[in-house]
Amino acid sequence: MLSGAVAEGNDILNFSGLFVSSGVTLSKFGKNPYSAGEISSFSTNSYCYAGVFAEGGYVPGTGTYRVVAGPELGFLILGIDGGYMMVKKRERRMNGYAIRPYITIPLPGLIVERGLMFNVFYRRNAWKKSGIWVYENETGIQFKYAFLARY
Repeated sequence: MLSGAVAEGNDILNFSGLFVSSGVTLSKFGKNPYSAGEISSFSTNSYCYAGVFAEGGYVPGTGTYRVVAGPELGFLILGIDGGYMMVKKRERRMNGYAIRPYITIPLPGLIVERGLMFNVFYRRNAWKKSGIWVYENETGIQFKYAFLARY
């Protein structure tokens, strides 16, 4: 996850603390590009982490706005997040959910209290449109900057 934190011995993936991160998401939402901003807060304990996230973005090809918020869980570089999703297209608002497994690659070169992360993900989105569930697959990347808020 991060390039350091409160590391146990020489094992840089074994650390504890409360972190806050923000980042940029770039993906392909159906056939259209999607860009978003994300913020999250997560706590680590040894090799595991858990927290919450929120993401908001725009799909320029369809004029669609999207907000996703929910929990995130992970072990080492593998994680999953998901939760409530709201899609707004023109004046229509649709509610649904999203589930996103991801791989986190820590980018080296920073100190213990902060780090850069690169995520590669697949997300399954679902929302109700006119009483019928619509499903969309999404693949993308994230660049996130996290800092230690508390040991």
